[in-house]
Amino acid sequence: MIKNLTSQQKRKIQKFLLVIIGSIILGLGTGIFLTPYHIISGGLSGVAIIINHFTKFDIDLLVLILTWGFFIVGWIFLGKEFALKTIISAIVYPLAFSLGTFLQENTILSLTTIIPETDIPSVNYLITALIGGFFVGTGCSLTFLGGGSTGGVDVITLMVQKYTGLKASIPYFLVDSTIILLGLIFVNHFDVTLMGIMSSFVASFMVNKLFDSEKNVVVNIISKKYTEINEFILKELDRGSTLINGVGGYSQGEVTILQVVCDIKEYYVLEDIIAKVDPNAFVFSSKASFVKGEGFKAHKVSEKKLKKAIEQTNEITKE
Repeated sequence: MIKNLTSQQKRKIQKFLLVIIGSIILGLGTGIFLTPYHIISGGLSGVAIIINHFTKFDIDLLVLILTWGFFIVGWIFLGKEFALKTIISAIVYPLAFSLGTFLQENTILSLTTIIPETDIPSVNYLITALIGGFFVGTGCSLTFLGGGSTGGVDVITLMVQKYTGLKASIPYFLVDSTIILLGLIFVNHFDVTLMGIMSSFVASFMVNKLFDSEKNVVVNIISKKYTEINEFILKELDRGSTLINGVGGYSQGEVTILQVVCDIKEYYVLEDIIAKVDPNAFVFSSKASFVKGEGFKAHKVSEKKLKKAIEQTNEITKE
């Protein structure tokens, strides 16, 4: 049956599985390693731990309510596209989280079995924080690679970005920092809060390694519907593009090559659009090792290197 699927259908199944696996890893990692020690590293589980401190409601139930609450808010303010990207995680993550807490409390996966208790409590916090951060970062990365979204408090980040025009990194940092700060004030001691920050750092490190937003690719597209694809690139991705006139080696007919440089996240979005607009489009891409200029990192002049280059040029001229 799999052999009869088109390449587009196979790609959709692959991305669907990545989102599911990523959401499971995220939920299990949080449920097994972070919430038992009430380690707040930001995110939905951090909010649930803070609310639990005041209400004593089960964290599992709070995660479920918050997940769907933020999902509905995101659907209202961010639209149908966001909802479609997030709904899989909204279903899988709370279930995986509940499974993680159950396994931790009732089976050999208890923290005391995985990590023997020491006489120094901070060591236990540190180990679980690092492992939890690893799971969270890996789970998020797989979800992103599948074209999905983890939802949760990211809704706030995306809403701020949408209505203010700020880069996502700024509200993302502010939201997580606020959650960690509230955790410090109302829930944990300073040392536990530091463990939460370290866990967040490890998660960010894993996301950078597995889903690096700084990885750029050069995409070349040959399609009769290049106008529609180009319009999407200009308006939705907000990237510039280049139209190159060429001649087909076999057909000897004129072709238009649409070329764009984008980051890896945008590439996966572009890939889906191309599949919808023209499944028969010929696409080839390559990693760009150096990209600077408008829309990317700005060119920077090193005064020291420039001065040295001028001196070397003057010496050559004198000779």
